[in-house]
Amino acid sequence: MHLKLKYHPTAYFCHFNKIKSYFVRFAMHRQRFINHLTDN
Repeated sequence: MHLKLKYHPTAYFCHFNKIKSYFVRFAMHRQRFINHLTDN
């Protein structure tokens, strides 16, 4: 596992981007939910 991260930084970077996209999607969904609550 550790050797893979050392010799394949692109795979690690792709995994990081996937996690970041999840956080961005969650933040957008959370903001939309807050807007829905404040509209009523």
